Amino acid sequence: MNRRGFIAAGAAALSGAPALAQGQPPILGFINDSGTNSGPAMIAFLRGLSREGFTSNQNALIIFQQADLYTEAPALAQNLVKRGAAVIVALSSPNMALAARDAAPAAPIVFAMAGDPVRLGLVESLEKPGGNITGVTFSTAAASEKLTGLLHALAPPAAPLGLLINPANRGAEFWSADIRAGAARLSRSVALYEANSVAEINAAFTRAGAEKTGALAIHDDPRLQRFRDTIIAAAAREKIPVIYPDRDAAAAGGLMSFGDARAEQMRLLGEYAGRVLKGGKPAAIPVLQPAKFGMALNLKTAAAAGMEFPAAMLAAADETLR
Repeated sequence: MNRRGFIAAGAAALSGAPALAQGQPPILGFINDSGTNSGPAMIAFLRGLSREGFTSNQNALIIFQQADLYTEAPALAQNLVKRGAAVIVALSSPNMALAARDAAPAAPIVFAMAGDPVRLGLVESLEKPGGNITGVTFSTAAASEKLTGLLHALAPPAAPLGLLINPANRGAEFWSADIRAGAARLSRSVALYEANSVAEINAAFTRAGAEKTGALAIHDDPRLQRFRDTIIAAAAREKIPVIYPDRDAAAAGGLMSFGDARAEQMRLLGEYAGRVLKGGKPAAIPVLQPAKFGMALNLKTAAAAGMEFPAAMLAAADETLR
C-alpha cells in the first residue's frame, strides 16, 4: 500500500461516494486528531494490518477523517457510521475514542491514545475490556512515575515542577493527577499550566518563568504537538528545562524526550484492527500497554542553555543528540 493510495481512499470516502458498493471490501474508518495520515506511524499501522491479512485498497478500504478540533470529533465519527465502517479506529487523544463510542455504541472500536481507558470509562479493565472497545495505550502509571522522577532530577531542589496541558484533552486530568501524586511523595510542588493556542503557550511559559519553575513536562496531546516549535522557542526564552513526549521534539531542538516506542504501538494497533475485521470481539482482546519507554537527550540544546544532564540520566538515555 503506497501513501498516495492511502490518501486517495480517504478522499474518495469524503467526496460522497457510496459507503459499500457491490463487492467492495470492508471499511475501516479512521478518526484522528494527530495531524498525520502518513509517515512512520501510519506505515507501522499498515504493516500490522497486513500481518492479519488486510491490505488497503485490496481487501480493506480505509476512510481517513481528521479532527482539527476536538469538537469536530462526534460528527466525523457519526459520518463513519453512516458510511458503513466495519471497525472504527480512534487515534491519539481519548476524545477520539469517546466520540466514536458515543456516535457508534454498537460498532467495534479500536483505539490508540495517551490516557487510561479504565478511568475514562472506555473499558471495564485492561485484561477484559468488555463491551465493543479495545486498543493500545501510549501511557501508563509507571511511565508517569518515571517522568516525575526525571522532572525531580532536572529541577533545583526548591523549585516547583511544571506541567503543560491542553485542558480540552480528556486524558490530561488523570495524567496531571498521577504526576502530582508522584511529586507529593518527593515533597515537590507542581504548577499546572493550560494552553490551547500559540498565545496561551507563550503566556504559560512567561508565567512559568516568573514563578521560577524548575522543569516542565508536556502532556502527550496532539494539539500541543502541533505547536512544538512554539514550545521549544518559549522554553529557550524562559530557560526552563522541558521534557517532551516524543523523540521528534528532541530532534527538533527540544531539551529531551521521554515516551513510548510509538511506531511499535501503531503496528500493534494495526494488528488489533485486523483481528476485529476478521470477526474478533473487542471484549475479549486485552488492552495493550507499552512495554518500553525511550529517552532521548539533546546535548546541543543543553549546552546552549548552560546546563548539564545528571550523570544517571546520561547513563540511562537511549539516545544522545548532538
